[in-house]
Amino acid sequence: MSAIGIDMVLEYGPTLLRVSLLALCAWHLWQRNVAKSILSLGACVATFILGW
Repeated sequence: MSAIGIDMVLEYGPTLLRVSLLALCAWHLWQRNVAKSILSLGACVATFILGW
């Protein structure tokens, strides 16, 4: 992997992770699985708290 690729992963990786976790949260809510939705939302919030 080139240096440009690594920079892109480090810059956009956390954002993509958060967006994916929010999408999972919405999906689980739509499927009426509240426990998994709360876990997905908690993981998303944890990425903000941990600062990654």
